[in-house]
Amino acid sequence: MKTKYSKWFLLSVIVLSLLSWACLKLYEEEKNAIHIAFVGPLSGNDAIVGQAMRRAIQQYLDIVNGQRKINQKKIILDAFDDQNDPKQAIKAAHKIVAQNRAIAIIGHNYSACSISGGKFYKEQGLPAISPASTHIQVTEGNEWYFRTVFNDNLQGNFLANYAKHLLQQNTVSIIYTDTVYGSYIADVFEKQSKKLDVEIKYKWLLSLDNDLRENLVPILSELLTKPDAGLIFLATHAPEGVLLVKLIKDAGLENPLIAPDSLASKTFSQGFNKYIKEKLSPGYYTNGIHVSTPFLLDTANRYAQQLNSIYEKKYGGELPWQAFFAVDAAMVILEAIKQAEIQGKPETRQTDRKKIRDAIALFNTPSRRRKHRVKLF
Repeated sequence: MKTKYSKWFLLSVIVLSLLSWACLKLYEEEKNAIHIAFVGPLSGNDAIVGQAMRRAIQQYLDIVNGQRKINQKKIILDAFDDQNDPKQAIKAAHKIVAQNRAIAIIGHNYSACSISGGKFYKEQGLPAISPASTHIQVTEGNEWYFRTVFNDNLQGNFLANYAKHLLQQNTVSIIYTDTVYGSYIADVFEKQSKKLDVEIKYKWLLSLDNDLRENLVPILSELLTKPDAGLIFLATHAPEGVLLVKLIKDAGLENPLIAPDSLASKTFSQGFNKYIKEKLSPGYYTNGIHVSTPFLLDTANRYAQQLNSIYEKKYGGELPWQAFFAVDAAMVILEAIKQAEIQGKPETRQTDRKKIRDAIALFNTPSRRRKHRVKLF
């Protein structure tokens, strides 16, 4: 009997020792890990986009951590929610700084959020890369902010040329929101259209104050009396775009519609799913709208296809384009960590951030960017 208890005691000691060793190893691994922050809309109207970006980045980091190729250190992603709200973006930025763990940031989604948070990141010496903010002020005058997506100068000019030369439109009207994104890209589109001798027939400012539908009704009522409005450029974010397009289609207006990348999102395309006309005829509201996008999965390389395939199996549905650019941002940061030989210690954190910023700033050619490329699959 004594021998039996001795064996159980010895076995318990061994198990406890192994558990203690595992916990100690995990503690040391977490203590020496390198942290990256993601900040975006994890709740609210665009949560589907923000959650997909976070998951895609984590999916990529899981692969990288399994290979242990980033200075033999684990990379941990800390997620923060800004709800696509500039005020919440500032709060999230302060949380990231107060936590004092991240050596770089991926985010935000909306340009207004990136601009608001970017001022604080610059003050604190924190490098950030936006996967989706296209306004030029995100990076203009801020040497700590970068992006993996095109900017609105390029996008606005492209859309104006597309309307003129591809769609053969010589008359356009503009509906734009009083946001950083909407007002700026509308201005770029208008200026380029005029250079192309395209007439800007009408312009309507859609205020986001108070009730959005109430603000839309007078615009739609006036549009119904303007048969000469021509092509309509929708310079809005996705949530407003859903309501605007629904009202236009329900009113029977047949003006061709063109829009920027904000409507090339799941928030927009899936925003009509609850309406009966869309249920009876999928694509009823979205068919025929010309939208710019920085990414098409059908033409993407094998790495993007594999990343999307893994995501589909785990979560169902394709990744939105913003998620691929979020992973691109993670790849850039990890490459900078390798090239700058980051130590990842609390006492070197500020120096590490500066090294990462400097390394990213040098990624101005494909050869520099791919020097030590991390193998994805």
